[in-house]
Amino acid sequence: MKKVLLITTFLPNIGGGSVILRSLIPALKDKDIDIEWFYLTEKEVDFPEAKRLGEGLMGGNLLKDFVNSGLLWYGIKTSLLKSTIDKILSLKADAYWVIGHSDGILIAKELAQKTNTPVHLTIHDDLVGGWFGRTRRYRWLLNQASKMFAEAMHAVSSVDVVSESMRRYYQKMLGVDSVVVHRYLPNLPKLDSKPIEQNTLIVGHIGSIYSAHEFRLFCEALESYGQQQGLSVKFIVIGADRRFLPTDFSRLIVDIPHLSENEAIAELAQCHFLYAMYPFDNAFAIFRQTSLPTKVTTYIQVQRPILAHTPSDSTLAEIISTYKLGINTDALTTANLNQAIAQICEYQLSENAFEVAHTALFGMENVNRMATCLNKNSYQPARQG
Repeated sequence: MKKVLLITTFLPNIGGGSVILRSLIPALKDKDIDIEWFYLTEKEVDFPEAKRLGEGLMGGNLLKDFVNSGLLWYGIKTSLLKSTIDKILSLKADAYWVIGHSDGILIAKELAQKTNTPVHLTIHDDLVGGWFGRTRRYRWLLNQASKMFAEAMHAVSSVDVVSESMRRYYQKMLGVDSVVVHRYLPNLPKLDSKPIEQNTLIVGHIGSIYSAHEFRLFCEALESYGQQQGLSVKFIVIGADRRFLPTDFSRLIVDIPHLSENEAIAELAQCHFLYAMYPFDNAFAIFRQTSLPTKVTTYIQVQRPILAHTPSDSTLAEIISTYKLGINTDALTTANLNQAIAQICEYQLSENAFEVAHTALFGMENVNRMATCLNKNSYQPARQG
């Protein structure tokens, strides 16, 4: 059985990236690829399937991090970077699999330069436009991050990305070939739940709220629509950051801090439709055009119509329109959002719409693509176009 060391700079039990990885690992074992997961973070968590290797390269005290991050992204090999690479190389492996989240890029680049063992790199969010460009702390390093990112992408043996648009983007911008690997869902659940409350419109949302302004606008439109139609309205919001929840919609919003995914699916299956928003701000343009919200995989399992509130250039809008899972709207007024809500309430899904989307996006082909990347027998940099 092939042994692969997986390196992440985030915790293994939270976040969309971890969800994707946890879906792939058991299926890869069935293909004789044994994944040993190590994470680099400040704290350790109770998660038997992964081990803490040490602290991350970035973060912590602002002044200290300012100096340390500057050194790292300008190519200075700090003592922590050197010791981290030494720890990784001391562990026997047939391949290294690094997730390119922030300092993960630095680790992938350094590993690729230090060893002939294949290094595979996964990108879930674009480092430059999707991370450095959106953070106040690290924005000053944007140009250096762009340079180091390009070098890492060319140095590694293979690359996988989270969307077809991201694959096209890196081929065009960097001349790097990659493959698309989504989360793996073996099958869709069989659900009996349908909206049962009379004279009540039930809407659902799970996960990140990317913009408080657009989210609040939707709440206003939803409340207004209910009043116009003489309906009670419940907006079930699961796992949201409460800093983004408007406090003056307490009668509308049912705030559920946390549920397991299976529990969330059962809760959301009672809804008439599901709401998904992806950011409008120009600072988020590359992010929304290349990344993919993890909530999409949950919503596809729920199998209810989806109202995508996002510009038309987003990956979210592309999936909703391609597979006819609901409607897209870029409305930024209450009146126009009201119309979109009316449309989604009348939307008729085809009988197998979600099965088609599941097979095309989240089926076994994702495992096969990842296995092909990890089964490379020798170092071979990602091909330049």
